[in-house]
Amino acid sequence: MPRNIRDIIKWLSLVYAIASLVYILYITKSPYTAIPLITLIIVNSIKKYRKAIPFSVYATMFFISMALDEGIYLSTPLAITIPFIIGQNNIKDELQKRFILGPSALDMFRYLLISSLLMLVDLRVLIPIMLSASTIIVYAIYSYVKLSKVSTDISLINNTVSWGEKVSALLNVNTSMEINLVLEYGGNRNVYTVKGKAIFDIELPINHVGRHIIEVNVYVLDSFYFSCRFIGKHEIEYNVIPLTQRALEVIGEYIREAVGISSPAIEISISELSEGSTITTRTQIENVRALYGYTYRVKRGIYLGALLEKFLESLEEIARKTGEGEGYKRSRYGEYIGSRPYIPGDSLRFIHWKKSASRGSLVIKEFGSSSIEESLLNHEGEGEEPLIIVDLYAPNAQELDRLIYVFLQQCFKVFKQSPRSKILLVIIIGDMVISLKGRSADIVHQLYRVFSKTPIQTLFNYTSIQSPTEDNIVEILKNDKRPKPLAILVVSNEMFADELVKVILGNDFMPPRPFTLIYSNSLEFRYVVVKHVLHRLGFIYTNNFELINQFT
Repeated sequence: MPRNIRDIIKWLSLVYAIASLVYILYITKSPYTAIPLITLIIVNSIKKYRKAIPFSVYATMFFISMALDEGIYLSTPLAITIPFIIGQNNIKDELQKRFILGPSALDMFRYLLISSLLMLVDLRVLIPIMLSASTIIVYAIYSYVKLSKVSTDISLINNTVSWGEKVSALLNVNTSMEINLVLEYGGNRNVYTVKGKAIFDIELPINHVGRHIIEVNVYVLDSFYFSCRFIGKHEIEYNVIPLTQRALEVIGEYIREAVGISSPAIEISISELSEGSTITTRTQIENVRALYGYTYRVKRGIYLGALLEKFLESLEEIARKTGEGEGYKRSRYGEYIGSRPYIPGDSLRFIHWKKSASRGSLVIKEFGSSSIEESLLNHEGEGEEPLIIVDLYAPNAQELDRLIYVFLQQCFKVFKQSPRSKILLVIIIGDMVISLKGRSADIVHQLYRVFSKTPIQTLFNYTSIQSPTEDNIVEILKNDKRPKPLAILVVSNEMFADELVKVILGNDFMPPRPFTLIYSNSLEFRYVVVKHVLHRLGFIYTNNFELINQFT
């Protein structure tokens, strides 16, 4: 029943209680009868006391039953209506232990049990207690039978979602009476008031990457919470994948369309900021193997050290397949511009089978640069040549997933519109810096090979940000003037920025060039300093969206 029905019953009970007290006062002429009467009037008159009306009427019921011989008959209407106005209208306890009786009925039985002590004063109070208990039992059984006709069904909107996205399920409910629907799942409890047919959007929890199985227990209660019925259990199964996996799926499809990248001219350097040492290599197998020794010496103390190994493994594999990496196969970059006869050495992927069948000889599809790409490329075939700096420090695996997703997205946007445009990608892993310089197509292909083989969960291992221990920092700490912590923070991050600039300039990447920064929120101050230092040198800062817009 609607809430206003409860209010109507409450006010009718109050009026009846006042009328009964006036009648008793008229019959008995006793001043004691005026006490409950005045109390009810005051409670009703002062707004902040109106919440106490149900219990005032409840107490008045027992007074009426004991005041006169016919008081038992006068209290009968109140004994029947009291359970509907005094019971609770919410759920506090667990529902699994309940059978038929709802929270309101159980509360009323507790009140009646305590009130039965009044039988020591007058046995007549037993009559209204029994009437109230009978009312509760009858209505609870009636509601329990009616609740059996309620039907529910749950279906997932999408059974595969990315980490950080909302997982939603649709709950369909059909009932002929007004009910309170309770869903319990994964430590959560949702309560809905329903009448007729309704559809609800339920948000499900995401606790980790991978398969989730959630059991949803469904309970229904009548509008007065007298009766509770368990009507079923729904098992929901869904899969949560990293954001990075979504990006890799898109990149993978595009790369399969544009295969032919066989010898990427990528310059890779690995630097250790704390030592200022740098080893630079091209994709030659001897240099790649030389890097292994360097990485092995330092990787044990590196956050995401496994990522370094994956880069090197990928480089070695490419170098082994292509020798020294001279020359390029024709790649499917840009728009389809026509066809030509087959020439030995052409990739079979680009054969135009329909035209080949009609002509009786092999025909190859030809691709050219799009108008957007040409507008970005200068006369040497190079575009805007952006600098992308990404710091993979993250407090948790989900944040690491977001960081990798964002910088993959940036690189892919540049590649999709201008495959030959050069970029410098600087990846910071703790004190280590990996620099990749080359065509956007080659770098995206390299990143795809690295991250498609390595799940985010296996890359992540938590580590705190280590404080620098250079001599000038120690000197500041020993200073008698005791500088504020902010001064120490500024100096240490300026040193970090200066070391990072050395790496960038060491890759012959000179200003003015556009650059963007991708980092965790916990490193906000550090990269405000880095942005200031790069801007002072002549580099042009663009945020992530502005950089994307340059290539879309």
